[in-house]
Amino acid sequence: MWLLKLNWKSLSLQSIGSRNRRHIPLAMLSTIPLGPSPVLQELCTVVSDGIGSLDDLEASLDRLDASFTSSHVSQIVDTCKNEAPTRRLLRFFLWSSKKLKCKLEDDDSNYAIQVFAERKDLKAINILVSDICNEGRVMNAQTFGIVAETLVSLGREDDALGLFKNLDKFKCSYDSITVTAIVNALCSKSHARRAKGVVRFHKDKILGVKPCIYRSLFYGWLEQKNVKETRRILREMKSVGVMPDLFC
Repeated sequence: MWLLKLNWKSLSLQSIGSRNRRHIPLAMLSTIPLGPSPVLQELCTVVSDGIGSLDDLEASLDRLDASFTSSHVSQIVDTCKNEAPTRRLLRFFLWSSKKLKCKLEDDDSNYAIQVFAERKDLKAINILVSDICNEGRVMNAQTFGIVAETLVSLGREDDALGLFKNLDKFKCSYDSITVTAIVNALCSKSHARRAKGVVRFHKDKILGVKPCIYRSLFYGWLEQKNVKETRRILREMKSVGVMPDLFC
């Protein structure tokens, strides 16, 4: 996994500044039309067409000599995400990144990661997360949450925790959103003990989301069939007035 490849200690700490960044919800992007541009439509056709190798795909993209912007990349990824094989979609995004260079915006890089995470493509996640780290781009909290959930669901909880522990390298802040995301991801697969460690270390970040955190831990211990810890967290919940349902 990419977490093992990066030399985290060699990366300098970055300032936290992601709160004012523009985030693009997945549901909103799916409603954005490509418009009448025949070039964009042709790009979608080339990407979605499964004929030929990945090198053939890149050669076809080069021959188009299309002019496009960073936002067009997200639109094409969104249009093709349910049709194109993931490898072709990944090759298109990497080709686009190379063409646009510094003009590719952080939000569009984040959206691509979200798409590949939702498709549970570990290789693509590996490549793109490494790229945004190496390029000094910002990972937003929404992207982290989706990636963490995917990694844990695929049995890669160590990688999810490794990413969480190094969020500062991605200019992503440790706040109630990211802490809740990793706790929810871990507890959804019965890793309540590891989630408990996250909560203990980041108590100051959960003041406004304690009900959600408590319910996630309660669910995690319940799924693990750990009666002692389930009772303990239930007592804590009752002491602070949190009802023991399973919804945040």
